[in-house]
Amino acid sequence: MKFTKYLLAFLIIGLFIQSKASAQTLTFSQVLLISSVQDTVPPGKVWKISGMVADFPYNTTTASNCTTAGYAKSAININGNQYYLSGSGIASGTASGLFTLPDGPVWLPAGTRFSTVCPGSLVSILEFTITP
Repeated sequence: MKFTKYLLAFLIIGLFIQSKASAQTLTFSQVLLISSVQDTVPPGKVWKISGMVADFPYNTTTASNCTTAGYAKSAININGNQYYLSGSGIASGTASGLFTLPDGPVWLPAGTRFSTVCPGSLVSILEFTITP
């Protein structure tokens, strides 16, 4: 009888813990195109970088960082730090002050500030809502 009470108490506590630790799910919300105008991931959302269209101007004689250095065309800003997408095929060599993001998906949590470095570049973002 005493064993049955302990077993029942253990099962009830286990079910309570499991219900409190249930996983959150992501529900697709919308597709966004982000450019050089900084945007912020809203509360209760996450963003997934799905692709980038880099700026390739015809006139490469201007003094802009976007036209004089090939890596900058694929560069993005995340919370004030510049990164470039390593799988873009645009970057060659290394650049001071830039960090390479890994191949594969990049997820941005709520509150993350994001933009492209070059005005003509666009990043395709998938936005998801976090639901308990």
